[in-house]
Amino acid sequence: MKRMLNSCSIRPTPASCLLLAIAGCIAVTASTACAAPNSRSAADSRISFLGYLADASIEEASGIAASRHRADILWVINDSGNRPLLHAVGRDGSDRGHIAVDKARNQDWEDLAAFVFEGTAYLLIADCGDNESRRNFCVLYIVREPQLIAAGIVDTAPLTWVSRIEYVYTDGPRDCEGVAVDVQQREILLLTKRTEPPVLYSLPLCLTPNDSVRTARPVARVGGIPNPTAEDLREDPLHGRFRSQPTAMDLSSNGTLLAIMTYKQVLIFERHPDDTWPQVFDRRPASLILPKMRQAEALCFAADGKSLLMTSEQLPAPLYRLDLAP
Repeated sequence: MKRMLNSCSIRPTPASCLLLAIAGCIAVTASTACAAPNSRSAADSRISFLGYLADASIEEASGIAASRHRADILWVINDSGNRPLLHAVGRDGSDRGHIAVDKARNQDWEDLAAFVFEGTAYLLIADCGDNESRRNFCVLYIVREPQLIAAGIVDTAPLTWVSRIEYVYTDGPRDCEGVAVDVQQREILLLTKRTEPPVLYSLPLCLTPNDSVRTARPVARVGGIPNPTAEDLREDPLHGRFRSQPTAMDLSSNGTLLAIMTYKQVLIFERHPDDTWPQVFDRRPASLILPKMRQAEALCFAADGKSLLMTSEQLPAPLYRLDLAP
């Protein structure tokens, strides 16, 4: 096993400077985390409460992604049992409409990723939830991102998916709530939720229809996620042990930062150009205690990589922005 790298061993890349800014300037205390959404303090000066999701049909926001067409619009999906819809949301939480995905089923939609490949903007919808770890296969839908104007979606005709990927894990069924797309490496990343430690898996990024079932292969065990504290267990004896399980993941568009959300915090890992994923997870991440949210399960980088957007799976669902750089 590689030794843990300290701050002196990190090369002075722009991403390193960003992580130092995160670690040094946004350490949010427990008392701050329990404050009202619109409260302010020196500790949380980089966190902004933007509003509540106005579309009441988004009852269980399980995934969020930043539009690659418009900087003022986000995409949100609902968890299992809901219609297979993509919801457009303004940066203030306002409702900008929704659009169905044709010939898709929402068995357990758990994450959403936006990316640009060869000049075209896409959204990846991850039907990857498996609480009991017994699904025969999981499904990823890749669609072209709908065209948008300030008011919302231009054409509300159902979307036809570009690629529908059925996949299994090489070592048996896994529950997963975090998915990201690495365009540079042409791979889809999947992060397990209920394994200890969590495991990062990889699938080839495929944008052509294919009937074969793919196999996701493990690439790294994810260290650096703190275990639940005694206070977590005391505050919530029933669910406290779950507070450190990953519920969302995203990769910055330039591939240098990976963000992982748990019910309690956000962890941000830096990746240098030649790093393998085991090397990335050997480093201590920057960490941030989340504002008070019930079931925080949706997180994404803004398209420019300068901030993170976050919301929760319970109504009313607050929308937060975390600024990562001055």
